[in-house]
Amino acid sequence: LIRTEGEPVGRTLFALVRYLPLCVRAPDVVAINRTFQKVQRPGGKDQLWIPTIAQREFCFHAGDMTLATELPGDETAVDALRRAFTAINYFGRRGGFFQWMGDDLRDEAPARAAEFVDLTRRDGRTPDMLLAPGFLQRMDDIVSEASFDDVSIWNPRAKGGRRSYTVVIPYTLMRHGAGYTIYERR
Repeated sequence: LIRTEGEPVGRTLFALVRYLPLCVRAPDVVAINRTFQKVQRPGGKDQLWIPTIAQREFCFHAGDMTLATELPGDETAVDALRRAFTAINYFGRRGGFFQWMGDDLRDEAPARAAEFVDLTRRDGRTPDMLLAPGFLQRMDDIVSEASFDDVSIWNPRAKGGRRSYTVVIPYTLMRHGAGYTIYERR
């Protein structure tokens, strides 16, 4: 959102996003394809570009990935959140790509449904992950006391303002082979 609307808008929205719970309903089936490609990386003094090989992963999914959160009562904040969600272009590793397909704002609480995973764990509870089917995903989130300057990548004195924790993504392995893995949501 900062890239599209500027830092002042990001600073204003930060106060809302910092406390926002976020839940996800994973797609029904996900296929991860791994491949090696010849890529160019920046060179040194003598060469502008140097050829090298890099592993790339492509994720394809069947079914929708749904994000759920609590909407604030202020209509201006809801519009700002809508713009912020449409600005999401990757999940996971930086450099990934995610295509937003539209939103459907509903006044209901689907995040409480069993098929949603609470990604922010704002209630402070540690879910019972001992027998939960799925795989562990390391997450990081903004601590509630953090300021915009604590997490800003442009601030050389940023304190971080983040916490790390683990959530269970409800997938089981369907099949795998050389260069691919297919998971199914449970």
